[in-house]
Amino acid sequence: MALEDTPRLEAPASFVRRGRLVPFSFKAEPSLERVFLLFWLAKTVLADFMSFFILFIILAASLPLNPARPFLAGNPRPVGGLPLGSDYSGSHTGSTFAPFLRLFKPFAAVSGATKGAPLLPSVAFPHTTPAMKHSMTRRQAVKTAALLAAGAWTGAALEARAAAPAFQLGLATVSLSGYPPDKVIAAAKKLNLHNVSLFGSHCPWSGTPEQCRTAAQKFKDAGLTVTGSGVINLPNEEGAVRRAFTNAQAVGLPTMICKPAHDAFPLIEKYVKQYDLRLAVHNHGPGDNGYPSPFDAWKAVQPYDTRIGLCIDVGHAYRAGADPVEAIRKCHARLYDVHLKDSLAEVGATKDIPVEVGRGHLDIKGILAALLEVKYSHIVAFEYEKRAGDPVEGLAESVACVRKILA
Repeated sequence: MALEDTPRLEAPASFVRRGRLVPFSFKAEPSLERVFLLFWLAKTVLADFMSFFILFIILAASLPLNPARPFLAGNPRPVGGLPLGSDYSGSHTGSTFAPFLRLFKPFAAVSGATKGAPLLPSVAFPHTTPAMKHSMTRRQAVKTAALLAAGAWTGAALEARAAAPAFQLGLATVSLSGYPPDKVIAAAKKLNLHNVSLFGSHCPWSGTPEQCRTAAQKFKDAGLTVTGSGVINLPNEEGAVRRAFTNAQAVGLPTMICKPAHDAFPLIEKYVKQYDLRLAVHNHGPGDNGYPSPFDAWKAVQPYDTRIGLCIDVGHAYRAGADPVEAIRKCHARLYDVHLKDSLAEVGATKDIPVEVGRGHLDIKGILAALLEVKYSHIVAFEYEKRAGDPVEGLAESVACVRKILA
């Protein structure tokens, strides 16, 4: 049948619109093509509307906000271009798009963020210069829209962003035992390590309280924090134990790293309670008559005050046949210090072969992951005992390796 023979429905010559006659000029087509065409037009218009709507939000977010009327719940500190505050409903001067900014409110509810917690991840709103304190760049706005569209601001994403080490890196100054205090301080600053555990050559732990206080003060005056000691022997002798605690108190130590005699724990516990000081029992590997493995120390401290805990030396633990990762997980409740190192020595070796961190047998990534997993919150001190070459260079390589893993 020819196209011109297709039957058509004739429309009336006119129809009534608002009480008056209007000419009716076109002929209705009953075909499906017309229906599909109308559907396509409707879909296109809707898509264009949504595109303009999203663009509208981006433009609104890119305008400067009035810091006196922040709109997101949480910290008043500005994060990127959006100051965090508590007023969702307030408007801000200088923009007609304030009502659209309230559209971010549902995303706050989805994220599970609570009052007082920064709602916007720094990946979307990096810190800016003072000149940009209350504005957002177009690039940041586009990135924000992309994150919103992808649903990136979920509780899990925020939790992952918040995962950061609770512990701090430090330097066990036994690594530089041949250096005078001034050179140790210079090396610590060069390495950007601000926590130090002072070896006996840098603080006379067997001396008087005044001698210890004076020696430690030199490090404090340089901007360093004295967080621990070298390994202090604690025999079952009242005088020796009292002196050790008195000297630690004079310096202001939070933790004394020590090697107690097995029969000295009742005496030590008395002074721990009196001085309110943490003790960290250090393991020394095969051949040590005290605590070769962290698990030996763990077993020894169990009956006593919980402030008596461990300093896990991961290198000595490995040589003693103990997995440092397992030791951290099992002993974390009383883990008060960690000596981080690497070694080429085999399990069971009585002599250590120290190397730069990352060049030996130890699972450094696993050790750091375990510390993060148990939320360890004390000091991880680099203990570098390789005698060949410049120890500061070896420490620098070790520190760089760890910071790269943690980055």
